Amino acid sequence: MKNHIAHSFLTRALFLLAIPAVLGLAGQLVAAQTGGPYNVFKEVMAKKDTIVWREAPENLIPAPVCNLLQACAGNPDKLIVLAPTTENGQKVGRGLILTKLQDAKHSDSLLMLDQGLDVYFFLVSPDGVLQKAAYHQAGGTSWLAIANSLAQPTFDKDKKLWHDRVAQLGGAPAAAAPAKPAAPAAQ
Repeated sequence: MKNHIAHSFLTRALFLLAIPAVLGLAGQLVAAQTGGPYNVFKEVMAKKDTIVWREAPENLIPAPVCNLLQACAGNPDKLIVLAPTTENGQKVGRGLILTKLQDAKHSDSLLMLDQGLDVYFFLVSPDGVLQKAAYHQAGGTSWLAIANSLAQPTFDKDKKLWHDRVAQLGGAPAAAAPAKPAAPAAQ
């Protein structure tokens, strides 16, 4: 009987010790499924002076979105875009906007635009996560603040696309291969 109790206690103890490892693995799986552990905000800020931005049109970000996200204090905002794609039969355009927050410091701010049938603007926090989202439903008349939990799947997809694109932007050109020394002239 003592062996059975000791064995049962040992089994429970091992089970309890394994929980943090299992939860850690589950967290890694969720991170892999939800856009990865990368920080697009930091990636963009590290390359912001070498990325070839274009001036964003003044009307790119509607005033209600600026108010909802407390952003759009750049003068002018800067923009890069991804080539439009077709997803689920709908054309989708994406933009990455460098602007300023409407705070006392006017600190740099990063917005992601996802424009398909519905339109999203995502404010990316300095730690790379979704801070706020503004949403406009096709056929709707107004912009809405949307819960992060509802916007998260679209944000994660866009974050992955921008992570991949920013990795290709603004780097120094590859160094040319050194020239081979010329053969000595025959004398």
